[in-house]
Amino acid sequence: MLDLTTAGIVTSYGDVHYAITEYDVSLLFGKSIKERALELIKISHPRFRDELTKYAKDNYKI
Repeated sequence: MLDLTTAGIVTSYGDVHYAITEYDVSLLFGKSIKERALELIKISHPRFRDELTKYAKDNYKI
């Protein structure tokens, strides 16, 4: 019998269709990296949104 208890699951970011947090749901499928970043910031904890937005603007020219 095959034992998968120590096997990991690997997926690329391009395979993710939705991201879900306690704050909202974002459809990520088909979006660019910049669009994905903005969507993830929208559903992040409100306390961190300004900091995440600044980081994205400074480092990824969003």
